[in-house]
Amino acid sequence: MARTTPPRPLDVRTLFPGVVTYQKTAVRLHPRLGHPSARESSLGGPVLWPLSEPWPHCEDNHPRTAFSPPAQGPIPLVPVLQLFATDVPNLAFPDTADLLQVLWCPFDHEDGYVPRPERYWRGSSLSDLQSASPPSPVGPADDYLPTACVLHPERVTDYPNWDLPEEVADALEVRFEQVEEETGWSYWSHLSVSNGVKVGGYPTWTQEPNWPTCPTCSARMEHLLTINSSEFDGKGWRTWLPVEDTPATRTIWDLPYKQRTEIQRPLGSCSATWAAPTCSNAPAAPTGPSPTVQTVLDRARLQSKGHTGADEAAVDHFGTVLQHLELAFHGWGDLAEVGGGEVADVSLDQRSNALLRLRSGA
Repeated sequence: MARTTPPRPLDVRTLFPGVVTYQKTAVRLHPRLGHPSARESSLGGPVLWPLSEPWPHCEDNHPRTAFSPPAQGPIPLVPVLQLFATDVPNLAFPDTADLLQVLWCPFDHEDGYVPRPERYWRGSSLSDLQSASPPSPVGPADDYLPTACVLHPERVTDYPNWDLPEEVADALEVRFEQVEEETGWSYWSHLSVSNGVKVGGYPTWTQEPNWPTCPTCSARMEHLLTINSSEFDGKGWRTWLPVEDTPATRTIWDLPYKQRTEIQRPLGSCSATWAAPTCSNAPAAPTGPSPTVQTVLDRARLQSKGHTGADEAAVDHFGTVLQHLELAFHGWGDLAEVGGGEVADVSLDQRSNALLRLRSGA
């Protein structure tokens, strides 16, 4: 069954013409629990892999946290995403590639205390691609193991939120407030950046933008892909809950908890964002993993109810604090991590302070 974002309740182009210049096309992927095959796009599902290529392992030394492996040593990566170009025509695949795969190590790493991702661009016509049977890592938390989901791609329009230029935001501030007071619809929560798992568009920042630059040419990177554990939050759900998932009577919040979470958070608490460059100096696409991961993670602390230090253990003030990474890569090459956190079922103001899930040592 397709998934369809409701039409915006207000005409953004007419009400706020100043934002139209900055609109971008995004493709919401709408993951839902299912049984994808290795020859389908999926999140957390089976993937194709070359018979001639060993399954990748992480050999990093992991910090001692509540999300550490039980022992040091090589750890098999886990599949997170597989995307075929036919499902996301808006995504510019490099050279002859038509298959994007994202894997990660499902344990904390020193840079940001988050999983370390690797991405692979391939041609799906390679003769030795077969359904993979990867080894399973021992001891990862469910937070870092996405549940198998099928995808329902849908094109939508994003207008900038945090990325709206300051001078434009200042000029429209009174208008934004006036429209919200008159209609109950907030530009920031209901009308700008689409929520959920998506390709393109704008990142769902939870703090001021922190865009990485290309380590080769210093160009600013652009957004590629968001893998977010939540399709919508407690404030923006009226515009980002798909029509097909909307209850016939009452609201999504009146559904039984299990039924609601299968719609709102089908992936569990896994989330990450990838970004791609617009730089014309991008090198040719490799067929293997990106060689390095640069961490420029905003280390802002959770500052609610007296907790200001990063030494608090798995603080959970607003509901579940979901891991949210902002990742970027340049020219199909080096990766960088930026960004913050996501909190389920709370307002944007509360979420803006919840940038990282805090963890204590084991």
